[in-house]
Amino acid sequence: MKTSGLSLGKRLSLSFAAVIALMALLAILASIRIEGLNGATELIVNDRYPKTHIANEVKSQINVISNSMLNVLIMADEGQIKGEIETIERVSATNDVAISDLDKILTDAKGRELLADIVKIRDKFRPLRESFVKLISEEQKEEAQVKYLFSMRPLQKKYFAALDAFVNYQDSQMKTAGVNSAEVAVSSKRWILILSLAAVALGIVSAWLSTRSVIKPITAMQSTMTEIATSQDFSRRVPVERMDEIGMSIVAFNAMIEKIHESSAQLKQKTADIQAMMQYIPQGILTIQGSNKVHPEYSAFLESILETKDIAARDIMDLVFSNSACNAEIQSQVEAAISAYIGEDAMNFEFNEHLLVQEVEKKMSDGRVKVLDLSWSPITDDQDNVVRVMLCVRDITEIKQLAAEAGAQKRELEIIGQILAINQEKFHEFIDSSAKFLSENKQIISDVGADAARRTDPEVITELFRNMHTIKGNARTYGLLHLTNMVHEAEQTYDHLRKDPDAVWDQEKLMEQLSAAAEAIEEYARINETKLGRKGPGRRGGVEK
Repeated sequence: MKTSGLSLGKRLSLSFAAVIALMALLAILASIRIEGLNGATELIVNDRYPKTHIANEVKSQINVISNSMLNVLIMADEGQIKGEIETIERVSATNDVAISDLDKILTDAKGRELLADIVKIRDKFRPLRESFVKLISEEQKEEAQVKYLFSMRPLQKKYFAALDAFVNYQDSQMKTAGVNSAEVAVSSKRWILILSLAAVALGIVSAWLSTRSVIKPITAMQSTMTEIATSQDFSRRVPVERMDEIGMSIVAFNAMIEKIHESSAQLKQKTADIQAMMQYIPQGILTIQGSNKVHPEYSAFLESILETKDIAARDIMDLVFSNSACNAEIQSQVEAAISAYIGEDAMNFEFNEHLLVQEVEKKMSDGRVKVLDLSWSPITDDQDNVVRVMLCVRDITEIKQLAAEAGAQKRELEIIGQILAINQEKFHEFIDSSAKFLSENKQIISDVGADAARRTDPEVITELFRNMHTIKGNARTYGLLHLTNMVHEAEQTYDHLRKDPDAVWDQEKLMEQLSAAAEAIEEYARINETKLGRKGPGRRGGVEK
């Protein structure tokens, strides 16, 4: 067949088709032969050998039973005799299971015929064995010995002969399967070698012919491509002198260069846009590279947030966390986490992102404290490895202040609602009585502080607890929830001192809790007077609580 008029693609296709056909034939032949080998191997491993193994196990079990019978006849110790009888019963049960397993897996007629002989002898042997055991149990050893020697021993020999016949049959079957497997392997090796040599020879010829018709135009195209790559002049194009596959490749390459030219212009525009965004976006953005250093490119607004121009190449810990409320342990944790992310899989960042601080209070050079919100993100390469870590910084100081003010206002409104639900006269009675109880507790704590012997006096501690419990009970009755929670802490401390003789008297803690309770009561009284204008005890007749 003449191929001079064929295109390069068709010539290559014919050559490759011939090689592929040979390779496919080789693969099919190999698959068939391997399947044959697998079948022969599986026959040996899963059929022939297991049957032979089980038969040998049965023989071994019969030997164990026979030995135990002999042992019983010569033993005098009842415990040993009992142990041998148990062995006979246990091994006999195992023997029945093994023969049952053989019956399940045998399929050929000859094998089943041999197994039927084994089962027939086993069925004759079983009642003799049971009779033997019964005689031994009844201490009739002489009768048992006679039964063993003249009834069981001859039958046992037939048992072994039947098992040997079965094993020999299975061995012959296994040898036959092995011979067949070897013949298949030799034949497969010969044909695979012949087809492999033919495929290699055809491939060499095809490669030589294809290379001769392709190498020259490709070399010319490669030279022009190298010049374009070196000069970075994407306006140049490779001349198209032929319209076969090589010519079409050159056309495609020229189209690719055109796309690269366009992408290059778009990339420059996007870079300019990003630079403009980084210049004017009202948020601090930076990236962290190796050794935890800040990349020279960062948003201009970052200088306003951190109030410094010394940012590029600074250590991130010094730039963000110096003069902050984060202790040395937290800073060390953040520094170690950032170092561990760079160069590792992005999954490592996801698993350990919780180690990074999300909010920090930083003291500025003039003493002001800024609250900074920190948002961390990984920058990855094509292999999803972290190359840099991006940090977005927001100054949320004012937001935090507004949130705190809103929280205080909410608390104040809740307290007002609680006060309004109480009769004015009862409220003032509660405030006065609470102040009195707190004053008594303060005096007791001060006196006991100077007299260590009274710190374990049950009467003193009981009085402290009773006063604070009374305040909490009244506050809970009137629905003064914020005050109830505050007083509860002091009450629990007194209760602990009351129940635990070894509890430590912490003078400073007791006074702090007392002061906190007094401040809470004063807060309720102040809101009642300043916000609600309810000064004095008022008149009776309001809504009782």
